[in-house]
Amino acid sequence: MMKMQILLLLILSFSFAGVSCPEVTASTILNSDLLPDIGPTIAVVFMLTILIIVFAYAGGQLLENQNMTIFAKDELYHLLFSAALLAAIGGILAFSCVISSGLMDFSLKGTGAAQFSCYSSSSNIFDIASCFMNRVKTDADWIAGNALKKSIEKQQEAVSTVSINFPLVGGTTTSYVAYKRTYAMMYDLLYTSFLAPLLMSITLQAQLIDFMKIFGPGVIFPLAFLLRVFPVTRSMGNILIGLGIGLVTILPIMYALNASMYETVFKSCDGMEQITDDSVLGSCGFPGSFFDIAKLIPQAFFLPNLTLAVFITFLSAMNKALRVIG
Repeated sequence: MMKMQILLLLILSFSFAGVSCPEVTASTILNSDLLPDIGPTIAVVFMLTILIIVFAYAGGQLLENQNMTIFAKDELYHLLFSAALLAAIGGILAFSCVISSGLMDFSLKGTGAAQFSCYSSSSNIFDIASCFMNRVKTDADWIAGNALKKSIEKQQEAVSTVSINFPLVGGTTTSYVAYKRTYAMMYDLLYTSFLAPLLMSITLQAQLIDFMKIFGPGVIFPLAFLLRVFPVTRSMGNILIGLGIGLVTILPIMYALNASMYETVFKSCDGMEQITDDSVLGSCGFPGSFFDIAKLIPQAFFLPNLTLAVFITFLSAMNKALRVIG
């Protein structure tokens, strides 16, 4: 049953080549710019495997060794499946993007995200994810920079003094705004404990999206098909194929959905004034308020872990499916 489902997927995949996704086809894999010699290497490996199959089958027939014959037939099946998978990989990814696009349409339409300039049903999936994440990163950059700026301003204001002097009697000097040092300490605490880790995490995620767009099609898939041909490395090849599909489809979709929550779920702080208003950071709606900082926390810590859990589950399922069918 599993084999029939995968075969159906391979057949259907050729019908969805027009979906807006990173272009990953047999041609792009064999002519990778990052691995310029991978095409001839894969061709040599295929030819070597064919020779091994021929010699194993001939030896099995001559020596009447059933193990060698079964090995030859089994390896021929795996080789043909690898060739079919290589030929259909572009369609499989396009078919996956059709499903992903439908998921995004269902999730974002009606929430307001579908009206944002980042989202379009015809946009590249990586462009959508990158656009959303860069919006989050821009806000995190501004809030972190503003906290440092405010800390310095409050420290400078705190040294302001007033002196009163009387002839013969003398005088006194006092700092009438020394309390602003406490404000500066608050900004420092927010920056070191929250904003710096937030900014680091969000920046790494934004960079990861751009890295996946290049690294997945250009490195993972070529190595995956190279390793899948050999019996001893076939399991690793299956893992890399699942990893490549996940990098091109699952991760960018999750990042796009996660980042879109920043502008849909956390639209405003109306009704939260009692817990967000502060004499230092400002009231609800004031740039850099507690609410603005708080809505960055899921993007930096919780949602990336959720994405990782979904991705690992998908990778495990893909590995099992490929191991069962070939």
